[in-house]
Amino acid sequence: MSKNILIISTSLRFNSNSDLLAQSFEKGALEAGHLVERVTLRDKTIQFCKGCLSCVKTQKCVIHDDVNEIVDKMKEANVLVFSTPIYYYEMCGQMKTLLDRANPLFNADYKFRDIYFIASAAENGDHVWAKAVNGLEGWIDCFEKSHLSGVVFAGGVTDPGEIQGHQSLKRAFEMGKNIRQERRYSMKTMDKKVFDEQNVFGLGQPNDAFAQYFIGNSYLNGLTNPKECGLALANVTFEPGCRNNWHIHHATSGGGQILICTAGVGWYQEEGKDPVELKPGVVVVIPPEVKHWHGAKKDSWFSHIAFEAPGENTSNEWCEPVDDEAYLAL
Repeated sequence: MSKNILIISTSLRFNSNSDLLAQSFEKGALEAGHLVERVTLRDKTIQFCKGCLSCVKTQKCVIHDDVNEIVDKMKEANVLVFSTPIYYYEMCGQMKTLLDRANPLFNADYKFRDIYFIASAAENGDHVWAKAVNGLEGWIDCFEKSHLSGVVFAGGVTDPGEIQGHQSLKRAFEMGKNIRQERRYSMKTMDKKVFDEQNVFGLGQPNDAFAQYFIGNSYLNGLTNPKECGLALANVTFEPGCRNNWHIHHATSGGGQILICTAGVGWYQEEGKDPVELKPGVVVVIPPEVKHWHGAKKDSWFSHIAFEAPGENTSNEWCEPVDDEAYLAL
């Protein structure tokens, strides 16, 4: 699926090296089939933030200039790319002003997740761009659904267009082309809205029938009708800190349970063994007659598909709750 990518080139210089890096990123993203818009601040009117905080309530800035249109574009983009020259080991002033003025997005239903940083400077070395990235990460930290996904830096370029032939142009192109592969998101999340986007098999209804065997709230979403197919598959969702009691799946032959982890992160533990981290893609085959428990981590929602393996004389024995002290120490 293509992504809506907004590239914001903050340099005011014509044929600037950071803008040429941004153009290279754009070419790679277009080749990969994404929708790309590149905006330059060169011809834009951008005033300083007044610090009035009216935007916190209204999600609109009281200043009427070109920033408002850019912020609206930022809100709808899946990917944001900022390119800047490095001045005094920091981002340029107009980029910082734009970030300040983007405060209406703080309480908004923004779509951006991946954020990329592109920069150029006359000096070489990681120390040249590190403080600028730290500044951008400070802004990103205020938007918990987003994250820094990549950095491209071109050092040793001063005059306009001097970057031509620089190896960083290829890196920017490849980064734009491979956004899907480079996309990183935290599987661990306390934000239910973020988790719901990942929980593709659905939350379902409160798991009231088994609530007495759980600490915290769990939810059950049936995926199959066992009367029709003979197999009951359900997506089980645990709120942060929720886990089921120790329990045992009994069977005289066959039996046991299989868990297919689908969203968030959690724990699985067999009696006498260390806990195992659960994350999307992990499959746990639980043998019969093994005492165990499973659930969410204390700081994340978690879901898995669960189904009973066919067997003879199958039953489920619920045991004591998982010890709070031991669980919180994980």
